Amino acid sequence: MKTQITLSSSDRRQLIRWDNEIAKRDGYSASARGDADGNPQGQFAMCPVYLTYLSGEWVGSWSHNNIATPLTNADLHRIASIQIPDAYSVDVKMNWLTDGGDGSWSAPIQAQWEQTRGTWHDAQNIKMIAAVYAGQWVEVLERTSFFIDFNGKKEVTPMSRIRAYNPDEWSLPFASQLVTEVDKNNVYGDSPKGKVRLPIYFGSRIAWVMDRWLS
Repeated sequence: MKTQITLSSSDRRQLIRWDNEIAKRDGYSASARGDADGNPQGQFAMCPVYLTYLSGEWVGSWSHNNIATPLTNADLHRIASIQIPDAYSVDVKMNWLTDGGDGSWSAPIQAQWEQTRGTWHDAQNIKMIAAVYAGQWVEVLERTSFFIDFNGKKEVTPMSRIRAYNPDEWSLPFASQLVTEVDKNNVYGDSPKGKVRLPIYFGSRIAWVMDRWLS
């Protein structure tokens, strides 16, 4: 089932936070997404994204890591260019974003470089989590409904396509979001390493969010 509505003007909407009852019912909270022992834990406050290929076919996973977006080294330097130094320098923010280049998924960007000599400037094998962040803003381009399977519940769900930005647009207003987080008490924050920005970008794929996640 798909009934498409294309919007004629910009419609900027704010994504709900994890303290919203809708997010909790969808399984997004520090306790619902706790550690292996079921204990609440602090983590990045991402929102579920439904990605489709240009053909309209779903990419097949809701996992932010599994559907991560490949980046070039030049893309990574563009991300550095949109950071603003505060209590932390741009280099500190970028090293944090790429988790020290060890190739793990402990940060929003997976990257690798020579540990004894390299820095984030030399990163290769780069991927960015396919995410938008709780409490941040997106521009809705069109609305439709999809039959989806989310957390084991299969139903027709109203969805909104959000605007993404190509790398040469990342310096534009609204092209990036703050990386947000929750602590173990599910309290929202937007300064995991000072203010850190990431572009709204999914490569050649189309991104949708559930309407109920838009305030």
